[in-house]
Amino acid sequence: MKTYLVLFAVLFCLVFISFFGSSEENTVLVFNENSDELFYEIDLNDLYVTTKTLKNLNFKSIIRAYPKFSNIYEDRIEQKYYNFDTSLDTLENCTKMQERYMFLLNHYGLIHDKQEYQVTGIPISKIIIISTPTEITELKQEYSIKEVTV
Repeated sequence: MKTYLVLFAVLFCLVFISFFGSSEENTVLVFNENSDELFYEIDLNDLYVTTKTLKNLNFKSIIRAYPKFSNIYEDRIEQKYYNFDTSLDTLENCTKMQERYMFLLNHYGLIHDKQEYQVTGIPISKIIIISTPTEITELKQEYSIKEVTV
């Protein structure tokens, strides 16, 4: 008798959930597969872009920047890139990036480079942006760009 009562309770719960649990709301995907925005890597080595001059380039949605350090101590710095906070503008992100790498340069005793970068800014070798193919077509006239998977 107890098994029938438990079976009836489970069946009642399933019917109740299926009846009241269905709604007319649509599920929205976090990553829209039909989006035409893609990740692109822009090489900035030849332009000598720094954290102080990156804001002048007017890239809309930078998500990552790769600082360029001397080959002598590059292997000591473990953080090879800085992820931009999308809720902040480019200037604030560059300020935070500079603070982070200044701390690392100080930590490793690279005082000369720290002093130089305080004046000029941290040199940036490349950035990753999110953009549409049409916007990238315009940017390809000025920069070396390739599509990447992040």
